[in-house]
Amino acid sequence: MVESARFEALIEEIDRTQVGVEERNLIEQAVRLAEELGADELAYRARVRLTASAYMTHDMDAMLASFAWCAGQHAADPQRFPALLGDNPHAPGLNLLLQYNWAAKVLTWIPAIALAEVYRCLDEMAERYARAGMSPRTAVFARFRVAYHVGDLAAADTLRHERHRYPVEPETGCAKCQTAEEGYFLHLAGDQAGAVALFEDSLEDHDCSLEYEKARILLPLVLTGEAERARAIHLESIRSLMRSPDLLELLPFELVFCAVTGNAERGLALLERALETIVPDPLNQDQHFALATAIALLLETLSAEGHGAVRVRGAQNSALAVLWGAELSGEDTRADALAARLWARAEDIAAVFDARNGNAFFARRLEQTRALRGSDFPAPIRTTGRYEPAPPAVPAEPDTPERARAAAEFLALTGGPADAAGAVEHALDLTPDDLPARLFLSSLLISMYRDLGQGERARTILEARVDELRLAGLIEHAKNEERMGMLQFGAATLEDVTLLRSEADDLRAVGAPAAVRAHALTSLAHVLDRADNLEEARDLAAEAYALAVEDPSPYGFHPSLGLHLAILERRLDRGQAALALLDTLLAEPSSGFVRAHTLFQRATLHAERGETEAALRDGEAFLAQVTGGADRGIEITALDFTAQMLSTLDRDAEAAARTAYAIDLARRSEDDRLVSLHLSLGRYQNWAGAAETAVETLDTAYRMTGEDEPLLDAEILVTLGDAAASAEQFSLAYGAWSQVMDIADHVEPPEAAAVGTRAGLALGALLMRMEDEEAVERLERAAAWARTQDDLGPILETRHRLGLARARFGDPAGVTELEALRAEIPDGTWLAADVTDSISRALTALDRAAEALPHARAAGAAYALAEDPGAAVASGVHEARILVRLDRADEALERYHTLGESVPAEAPIRAQIVEEWAQLLESLNRHAEAHALRTREQGR
Repeated sequence: MVESARFEALIEEIDRTQVGVEERNLIEQAVRLAEELGADELAYRARVRLTASAYMTHDMDAMLASFAWCAGQHAADPQRFPALLGDNPHAPGLNLLLQYNWAAKVLTWIPAIALAEVYRCLDEMAERYARAGMSPRTAVFARFRVAYHVGDLAAADTLRHERHRYPVEPETGCAKCQTAEEGYFLHLAGDQAGAVALFEDSLEDHDCSLEYEKARILLPLVLTGEAERARAIHLESIRSLMRSPDLLELLPFELVFCAVTGNAERGLALLERALETIVPDPLNQDQHFALATAIALLLETLSAEGHGAVRVRGAQNSALAVLWGAELSGEDTRADALAARLWARAEDIAAVFDARNGNAFFARRLEQTRALRGSDFPAPIRTTGRYEPAPPAVPAEPDTPERARAAAEFLALTGGPADAAGAVEHALDLTPDDLPARLFLSSLLISMYRDLGQGERARTILEARVDELRLAGLIEHAKNEERMGMLQFGAATLEDVTLLRSEADDLRAVGAPAAVRAHALTSLAHVLDRADNLEEARDLAAEAYALAVEDPSPYGFHPSLGLHLAILERRLDRGQAALALLDTLLAEPSSGFVRAHTLFQRATLHAERGETEAALRDGEAFLAQVTGGADRGIEITALDFTAQMLSTLDRDAEAAARTAYAIDLARRSEDDRLVSLHLSLGRYQNWAGAAETAVETLDTAYRMTGEDEPLLDAEILVTLGDAAASAEQFSLAYGAWSQVMDIADHVEPPEAAAVGTRAGLALGALLMRMEDEEAVERLERAAAWARTQDDLGPILETRHRLGLARARFGDPAGVTELEALRAEIPDGTWLAADVTDSISRALTALDRAAEALPHARAAGAAYALAEDPGAAVASGVHEARILVRLDRADEALERYHTLGESVPAEAPIRAQIVEEWAQLLESLNRHAEAHALRTREQGR
């Protein structure tokens, strides 16, 4: 009884759970439990659901096995194993008869299954429907779909008309889905206009998911001259599609759209995103054919645009071998090479299907796709380019001392100890006579084995190092290292400070060699640094560095000591001293390991000082040294840093391309910065003008956050709203900014006030554009949040926008607030000009044009003094409009004339000025002058 109740609870949970991994796990638990109980009726209920889940997640093997078992049970005893398990005939997990439809379709996708077996399934389906007293409509539809899938288009056309002779019943499936299926048949048959009409019909009042319809309508729309409509549908649907379990089925349609509309670069980005998650079903050769032809078309288009050498990231995933026909090497992933492979792969698949079907239908489909090569139906969606990394800096064959040491230092820099230790040992083996190099390498190795928890091995290397120092006659150095042991190789803690101080004092007292004293002092300095005792740490580091410069042998480690000193100077806000020292260090030869860290320190210091170009130069040099390491974390850091510098220099497209590559690395290395990188990427894409792409990126970022990260959610959403507004997706912008304000209402930390203010300002501006009085309430909330912050900027801006909004919607208090604000702002500033302009516009909105006029004139002059000619022209246009309202036409004409003489021909506002000027002339019955003005403007 208890187990039966547990089974019922599992079924209830299955029916509440979205299709996917969690749902599948629950179903398999229910199947196992039913089998343990020996209850076939319960197993039937679980397996009918398994058939549906496996079909929707494209696990054809499990789907067919489960369906066959359920169909056999139903045939043997329809009373114990009824076709309909619930009161919702549309629920695919509850209706065996609807699943016959799927089974017949799936069997056609597997060329190893003979058509006789497919038709047997269709005959059984028709018999079951007749026996149940149901309309044959769905059985005929299933036969229609099989007919066109196997290339019998004449039979398919007959069957699609026959279907409509039978009544629609609840059990006959979704009528809109079937209409869309007919549309796809017409597309394959060459009737693109007919296909579009049926697809459009299927999109209206559709109760099911619209992803299939939106993907399949794209090419027919393009081919019938409606590329812009296809573009809009593509942008509308792609965000949900990339998360859909039907991604594998629908991706080919999206890629073909991108290939023929001038969006091959975008198509490549979509493909690479999909390759992260898709796992093609080995049985579904129809799916492999569609993917192969679409990807081949896309990549050949990309190659024709000059990007054949671009590598398809993620293509080497072993799970994709079933799609490519083999696992790929690095060269195989080039766009041109992979395109050639996939055309050949599609030919092979087509031959197998056509042999099974007894026609050349798949060969014709292949040629139809090939015929799209070179097509140009422009509907561009802006992207931000692609970053291709330089080859890794590590030597390919570390077979000389120099190469071996470079490889070891590269791995020490870019990988963890486990990756680098072997390379360091190899470098030591090849460097028997270079004592400074050996001491540097053995120092790295000791620290690595200590970090790996292999203390005994680290001590063994240290003992050999001490012996080597003695053999070289460096007795004092050997004694010191033997005495201090691992404390001088990163193992010292605060508990060892007294011992380290005593050692340093003793070495000073006995006049030990400078290098020995430096070694001891730097160990003490590092411990004090970790304890935030920065002043003393800095003094000790300076002493150690000076001693190491005085006596560079045998260690030759003064560059690394100088680097530590520079870091301490920077932490103590002594930027100039740190920069001078870093400049000195980089002017001298040093190990690649130390040089890379020195470059990054100087890059970050330049960035802190606002020296962006210098920061970028050093960041680029650092990136070149860390590209291609085993642990990609440091490379991601370098990419992220240089992207920030590029964005600061208004090179946002380059910043976005670089960040997209960092995201690719972060995914593959499971780096925990994925969300923040997506947020940065979305910002850069939006600032670079690729707003639609930014919306997709930020939507992805939002869906990656945890439930307990409201402030991160808010930051992503406010940025998503900015991108959506730039893309003119205003309902999405409204929703995103509203959600941010709701978050800010319920989160206490002051950080929420800042993001809430931003959202309120943005939403207020949007609502004002829409002439919606809700703008006032939103701006009032933004102003309340702004007052809780220390920053004066948001306070002034919210007061400014709120005053203008109140006046816009009829409240004279808005003008009073703007005038009070203007009184607080110094003359001669851009903000003074802007508030003056707002006062003029607020007065105009309140029908106080005579009062508004002097403010408009003053704003124009103030903008000009503030060196903002664009805003000055806008104020001039506003002034001319006020003069028209005041029936001072001659003055208005003079103002338009002045503006027309001063505004350059390429300025976007010029056309507006000329048109308003011409309309004013026409209102005065001066039509000839208006015509001459327009004609002259067109001739410019």
